[in-house]
Amino acid sequence: MSSSRREFLKSLIIPVSLYATVACSPAQESQKVAQSFVQSYYVDIDLPKAKGFTVALASDKIQQQEQLMQGLAPRSSADKPSVNFKLLSQEENQEEARYEYLIESSKETLQVLVKVRPWEGAWKVSMFSESARELPQED
Repeated sequence: MSSSRREFLKSLIIPVSLYATVACSPAQESQKVAQSFVQSYYVDIDLPKAKGFTVALASDKIQQQEQLMQGLAPRSSADKPSVNFKLLSQEENQEEARYEYLIESSKETLQVLVKVRPWEGAWKVSMFSESARELPQED
């Protein structure tokens, strides 16, 4: 192998290894979990599925909601509102990630904070909170 070819291959090692580190970063995994939770909880309104992404306070909160809903007939898909969400901000480190989402439906707009932490080898939602946002007034 010529030395120029060898130097070229060496120059690829750093960018490729850097890409592999970034592509598999904890930030991406934590964001996937947060996004899956938001999809399940707010869009699909599927508490058991959403609970699968949670631990600690978040799991307790969903369990309380499930108890309150016992005996109620599940909503038909026609009764479920159309819900959209978008990521507003994110903060990530090795110990915790925080994602703030805007959840919008025809009935309300919420600002939601989702905290995600590593738990037994996987990222899990450990806490979520929401606050109502005022809908713009139509003139």
